[in-house]
Amino acid sequence: MTTANTEAVWSELERGRARDAFRQWKRDIATARASGRRVPAETRLRKAKRVARDAARTLGARAAPRDVAQLARRMVRELEDEWRRGEWSGVAFKRAVRPTDDTPKARAKLGESERQFLTAESAFLRARSPADKRAALRQMERAVRAMHRYATDAGSTTSPAINERLDRHRAALRLELHQDKQRRTRERALALALARFDSAADKFDRTPTPANQNKMASALSDAIRNGQCKHRDVHAREVRLARASEYLACATGKGPTRKRQQAPTFRAKLTPADIKALPSSAFGLVRSRAYPIPTPTHAKREKERACKDYDRGVITSRQLSTVNRRADAIIGRARR
Repeated sequence: MTTANTEAVWSELERGRARDAFRQWKRDIATARASGRRVPAETRLRKAKRVARDAARTLGARAAPRDVAQLARRMVRELEDEWRRGEWSGVAFKRAVRPTDDTPKARAKLGESERQFLTAESAFLRARSPADKRAALRQMERAVRAMHRYATDAGSTTSPAINERLDRHRAALRLELHQDKQRRTRERALALALARFDSAADKFDRTPTPANQNKMASALSDAIRNGQCKHRDVHAREVRLARASEYLACATGKGPTRKRQQAPTFRAKLTPADIKALPSSAFGLVRSRAYPIPTPTHAKREKERACKDYDRGVITSRQLSTVNRRADAIIGRARR
């Protein structure tokens, strides 16, 4: 295609049969920009090249790729000049983009898009799995794009709250996907740690050595860190590790002495952590876990505190007798 033919195609675009297609291309780009949607430069050039090729075909000529690209860039420059001059804003833009006959239809489409958005939003809030939420979010995004398009055609604007709600749902889905990924990672790490423990336990059954026991303990600590401490699989392996430790201590003769097997020592003043670690049998009132009496010293002190509470009306006489009886048992057991 020569330069003269290129000018002929441009004339066809401005005043010939391809004028409507050229005008429609401008209208689409201007509508997108006016509604706040970003149109990439590659998309504008690709659509402009298509319009230029169609215009060349109407003249019975074949467009070379280089000439088509030149025409497309020229079309983009003209649109940018018109946009800067303000031809696609205000009353002129409304008259060019929103014909009077299409306004009722656009308003109906706008209402339908708003209903689709609300339906998709309710589906998003009801969804349980991330896949269902992702599908509902896509429907919401499509409905918002349609609302922007039809709002421009209907002579109105979309509410900023719609975009805020969409961004809020996007952030919620992103957070849920991140948490789901972390949970799956912990589950894989837990399964791997349990498999390592089972392998080390099998080796310990064949060769009961301290090295294999240390491997079992390391794998179990990894499982507890990545999983849940109350997991039934973890609890069963804790019991298995304790039995292995007892067996190894008896076999090597380095087991705990009798002094270590006695009741643990406690500080004079129990901390909340110490009280929480006590068994229920170490309390004067078992059900309410009140008046801790792990040692005779604590038993004497709690008996005095129980008497003062009874005088103030905090506990009943029956509860006082229970505390005294259990404390006396602890004191009498230590005197034997």
